[in-house]
Amino acid sequence: MRGKRSDLYSGLTADLVRELYCYDPVTGKVTRKIKRGTRWPAGEEVGTVGENGYRYFNIGSRLYLAHRIIWLYVYGYLPDSDIDHINRNRDDNQLVNLREATRGQNNINSRLQKNNTSGFKGAYYDNRRDCWYAEIWVNNKKQFLGRFDSAEAAGAAYSAAAILHFGEFAEGLKQ
Repeated sequence: MRGKRSDLYSGLTADLVRELYCYDPVTGKVTRKIKRGTRWPAGEEVGTVGENGYRYFNIGSRLYLAHRIIWLYVYGYLPDSDIDHINRNRDDNQLVNLREATRGQNNINSRLQKNNTSGFKGAYYDNRRDCWYAEIWVNNKKQFLGRFDSAEAAGAAYSAAAILHFGEFAEGLKQ
């Protein structure tokens, strides 16, 4: 989904979405209100989960992220910012699991990267000094948090700094 977000979602309105779908904020499921052809009956859950774990809807031959369509359905507008899945499950679209977030806040509330070897966010091994160190990015600036004897200690330092700087968006990092 490339291009400006506003271009992609232009012409899509809350009224149109509400006309097409029913949303259950408790389960996070969206069902079709109107039968679509012979393959998609009314009442059927809509959307497919992509390889990236996000659910997508097809509206007017365009794919849209389900959580953004749900936000439009519930609140009547699409934020310019991201919508964060609090529990990090990209297909859990319960209303209590969705919140507006800046790109930085959304990145803080992300999973460990696949190439992470420490098992902790912000914790890295320094071969030259034979120790672990921690660092965090705040306002596009890297902050060194110290050197440590273990990955756990470096991870704990990162978690404490993330909670200090990013509050609720770092809550999942508590050790």
